[in-house]
Amino acid sequence: MDSPDAFNHTDIVLIPYGTKYIQLYEDIAWRQTWTDHRYYSFLTIISGTSSDYGSPERVTNWAHQRTDLSLHSGTYSSSPGTHDTDSNFMYWYGQCNNRGALGFGEAVLPNLANVNAIKGLFPGNSRLWIWTSADYARRVLDSLAYMYDDNINNWMTIPAGKRVSWTAGIWAYGGNGYADLNIYYRMFVEAYYPIIVNITGGM
Repeated sequence: MDSPDAFNHTDIVLIPYGTKYIQLYEDIAWRQTWTDHRYYSFLTIISGTSSDYGSPERVTNWAHQRTDLSLHSGTYSSSPGTHDTDSNFMYWYGQCNNRGALGFGEAVLPNLANVNAIKGLFPGNSRLWIWTSADYARRVLDSLAYMYDDNINNWMTIPAGKRVSWTAGIWAYGGNGYADLNIYYRMFVEAYYPIIVNITGGM
């Protein structure tokens, strides 16, 4: 979606002091009906360069939380292609190199509004698309509201007036597996947001 005339959007990035995550606030409202053949991605994780293949620093593993809150994981291939397309995704997805104390990982931790928006924009088409590029340079974890295919007759249409609003955390972490993601995703989910339970005051 690269036309500034098609929609209004507001993006706010909160950078808490001394942390390794940011929080992204997104609000998009379409000003006109938009039809396109491209796939629609909300937030994508891409790791890799043309020179890091085979190095110990490269990202080698991917994982995400499923709708039943279980973990689904795998390994990026040494050959190009799709490793998985999964419609049962939920509150986090990430990739890492599993090197213990020397590890590196990156993750997206969306809230429920994000999950509902991406699954509701084109019902039945949303996927996590996990793939390695043809030149082996990039390991990709794509959250898609509309899954791209080669059939030029399959078009996506977003009606004028459609609006989506959501937040997500984006986190660079130690990369020693996915246990931390499976705990800290709750920071970004509405059901776990803090609420005011009592107010006291006096003169």
